Amino acid sequence: MRASNIALVSLLSWLIAIGTGFGLAAIGLGQTPFVQAENLIKANLTHKSAAVSLNTPHPRLTPAIQHGENLTRYLAIFRQGPNQFCQEQRLTSQITCLALTGHPRASTQLQTLIEAYSLSACTAAGNKNDAWRLAIALDQLKAANPNVSYKVIEEKLKNSLQQCLDVLDASSASLWHGRFSLGAEAFIVAASLYDEGALLERAFYHFKQSVLALALTEGWPGGFNYWVQNRGLTFYLAVNTYLQSGDDKEFKAQLQQLALRNGLWHIYMTRPDGRVQASGDEGSRTDLKEESKKVLDLIARITQDPAIATFADYIQHQHGRDSYYRTDHWLIPFTFDPGLDHLPADKGLAVFDGWLPNQAIFGRHYLNQIILRTGWKSDDSYVLINGGQQFSHHQHADAGHFTYMFEGEPVAVDGAVYDSILSDFRLNYGIRSNAKNLLNVSFADTDYQPSSQFKTNQQDGSQHLSMPHGSAIRSVEHWLQETRRSNKYKRAEIQHYTTNETAQVILDLTPAYLSGGTTGNIIREFTFSNNGRLQITDSVKQTGGILLSHLNLPGLERNTCVDSDQAEQIPLSDNLRLTINTQGIPACDTSFAAQFFDILEKQLSRQQELAKGKAWSDGPFHVLTGAVQTNQGKARVVYDFQPLE
Repeated sequence: MRASNIALVSLLSWLIAIGTGFGLAAIGLGQTPFVQAENLIKANLTHKSAAVSLNTPHPRLTPAIQHGENLTRYLAIFRQGPNQFCQEQRLTSQITCLALTGHPRASTQLQTLIEAYSLSACTAAGNKNDAWRLAIALDQLKAANPNVSYKVIEEKLKNSLQQCLDVLDASSASLWHGRFSLGAEAFIVAASLYDEGALLERAFYHFKQSVLALALTEGWPGGFNYWVQNRGLTFYLAVNTYLQSGDDKEFKAQLQQLALRNGLWHIYMTRPDGRVQASGDEGSRTDLKEESKKVLDLIARITQDPAIATFADYIQHQHGRDSYYRTDHWLIPFTFDPGLDHLPADKGLAVFDGWLPNQAIFGRHYLNQIILRTGWKSDDSYVLINGGQQFSHHQHADAGHFTYMFEGEPVAVDGAVYDSILSDFRLNYGIRSNAKNLLNVSFADTDYQPSSQFKTNQQDGSQHLSMPHGSAIRSVEHWLQETRRSNKYKRAEIQHYTTNETAQVILDLTPAYLSGGTTGNIIREFTFSNNGRLQITDSVKQTGGILLSHLNLPGLERNTCVDSDQAEQIPLSDNLRLTINTQGIPACDTSFAAQFFDILEKQLSRQQELAKGKAWSDGPFHVLTGAVQTNQGKARVVYDFQPLE
């Protein structure tokens, strides 16, 4: 194995080990995870070039089709089959027609369609280049007729590849955004054209950066919708390409392990009600319809993992023909493996009871996305904690934010609704701590007007906004360097994480609020019991100021501020009671608390209207706030969601 590839595999192995929770013990280093990762990357990935060659004949971009009775039966669910694909004169349908039938007429039609196809240029964001589809078509043509000249098509793809690589070599595209899929798609196109050479080398370098990015976070920082609609499919087509045609066995094993971790992330992010929990600028596809199954099918095919195959079947069982968009039917023979072992999903997510653990963490130390549940049935309780760093401008300033479902019903929800990236609602409410189940602190030293897009300097005590509407992260190395140099993207650290019968998570949120010279500590602690009881403790130390700890609660009748020394009990449903305790000097009547509620009143008057039609919105809510001024540098607010016997 080449030295450069050994370095890549070593780094990827370490990142995956960190994600699964074994990194620090396994490598035995006393440095922080940020320093460890940065040192490994500096030592091993400073050179752009890492020789790569592909040694498999075409087709090499898509999984081999298992065209048998089971595939025929599955295609029939969508009213599809070879005849239907061959009759449709779309380029994608003709790709599948050729793959299924090998008919010479399909080859001729496909070649004609590609030669007439006009490709859009690659762009750093909002990319509309779809050369990867043409690459799959060329790959199938070369497999069916290897001795035919495809010079016109190859020249078209080569020109597109060079232009896309120029975008990737520049600094505008951001890694946990457009750069991620651009890198994967460039490798797909290069692999359709070359067995080796300079353009394949350049494309493979950028694909490796996409691999490293996902290895660091395991889930997608900007939210499920952006992942499943824009990133997942082409990334795993690129992974499959290397698995079929690359020569590095150890790297292949690491790619499969990464696919397994990311596949599990999809399962764990799914709530008891069958929707994925929103965690950023979410759009319409957190309902698992139409976009998700093609990605999960491909991950299942790559990993051969029965749990992921079962989850893909769960999506099929839930949504039937709507599990694939009609225009994506052509992908089914390439993504769906009819021979995979799995359990029938007629029990819903309950199929995972006793199979998968109830708790998991993804992107440990980095994304820190933590899921806690009492079980996998529709009436079980569920907690998602966002406790990580900033990677993408589609993330919110939400380190420490949590959502909570009790007995399958939403109890503490996210107040954000994604309108547009520069909307006033998003900039002054949705991305800030104001919209979350979080804290606002009067002593936060962040810049509340970080760019000219913010029309007001809204001093609201929320977490700092390090990339509110744009980012240009060039590589994992670049992200780590920036984070270590200025703590720009650092937001939280895990101080404690255990998942026994009672799960406990302690997060240090100080970096999210105190990015400059202010001293102090801001800590949030979660305790989650196997009966669904959830306790959240917010505490500040060594500082003076006001702590507003607030929750968005659909079961609350009105906005409420609590600052008394006595415990207050609030019934949220017939089966759940909330107790709130505050320790410190009462602060509900302070000007800081009044300003916070003024902001809420303005923004929440629009929230219900903006939320209409949003697939993931949990409906209207009221806000409960524990308001405390520090006493001798300390303050504390405790929320206790208690199930009633």
